[in-house]
Amino acid sequence: MALSTNNEFAYIFFIFFPTSVPPVIDAHYFRESITVDEEARTKLMCVVIKGDPPMRFHWLKNGQTFLAHGDTTVQTFEDTSIVTFKQVVSSDRGQYTCVATNVASSTNRTMQLIVNGKFMYI
Repeated sequence: MALSTNNEFAYIFFIFFPTSVPPVIDAHYFRESITVDEEARTKLMCVVIKGDPPMRFHWLKNGQTFLAHGDTTVQTFEDTSIVTFKQVVSSDRGQYTCVATNVASSTNRTMQLIVNGKFMYI
């Protein structure tokens, strides 16, 4: 609030600063771990249920920047980012972290991807 006066009038000004809402990642879609058979398809979904747009996403694998490669893609929408594995291989196992950022803050969730290997019977 600010007060300004002259000889005849007093003026009061209210100054409002909008607050930004930080992102919140939905734990329902982003569990602590997921177990998948080798050669199966799977998706890691990072869904932001609260937070002011625009939202930026990036992914980490075992703490390092994750980039899509081979049969793996990353799709990002307004409030969701999805990693799709068209055919899971053993080297895909690890900890995947989704980082969601907006002007207010940044938040993340980490999921362990467990890959069951194929067994060969002789």
